[in-house]
Amino acid sequence: MKIILDAGHVTGYNRSPVYPQYSEGTAMWRLYQLLRAELLGMGYSVVGTRGNPAKDMEVWQRGQAAGSADLFLSLHSNACGDSSVRRIVAIPPFCDRNGVHRLAKELAAGVSDIMNIGEAPQIYTRTYRDSAGVERDYYGVIRGAVSAGCMRPLILEHSFHTNRESALWLSKDGNLALLAKREAVVIRDFLGLPGTGPDGARGYAVGDFYTVRAGDRYSDGRAVAAFAIGRQYRVARVLPERILLEGINSWVLV
Repeated sequence: MKIILDAGHVTGYNRSPVYPQYSEGTAMWRLYQLLRAELLGMGYSVVGTRGNPAKDMEVWQRGQAAGSADLFLSLHSNACGDSSVRRIVAIPPFCDRNGVHRLAKELAAGVSDIMNIGEAPQIYTRTYRDSAGVERDYYGVIRGAVSAGCMRPLILEHSFHTNRESALWLSKDGNLALLAKREAVVIRDFLGLPGTGPDGARGYAVGDFYTVRAGDRYSDGRAVAAFAIGRQYRVARVLPERILLEGINSWVLV
């Protein structure tokens, strides 16, 4: 399985107007490094779109670098004129490809949880019509990745750096490490570990996070309660073919 990570912007780019020590380009490069290490440790093939944090690359070319990868994830933080806005934003292609809209929701929920953001995440698509009247994805990295044949292209905005609390949080290496761990687990939950097939759930460890899916069953064979589906729970214990989830205190078959 191949994953392409795209660190948005160059070092020092998009400095926070409310916390100047933070810049999107610098923080997202560091997050890229941490997330790449987590995913490599799980056995994925992981490639970055750029090898030099100080060298920019045109957005279409970054998307084209995705080729036929299983996932293209472009890492960003957002900005707006309202300094109170903190929500997480995920932007998949307008045409749902291989469940990427579901992955967008799960990643946004995971980041919201780690950053303790009460605002509901925003998942949206944006399009335009070209000169021939054909509907296209607006964002160049998405459009380029779709054109290259990527299975699941996605932009993930890690809150708003125009919010001081978020900019301060994202400026700390320890917090970025927490983000990388959670995002890697969400990706693993969705893709499955290499060699296990789609949505494989092998290889969990205590402290990991598991997203309950429709069709999951308790260890006694009953369907998991509807309220738990789509929610993430920490793994408390691991036994062969089952994990104990905190929060619902139940064993789930994997």
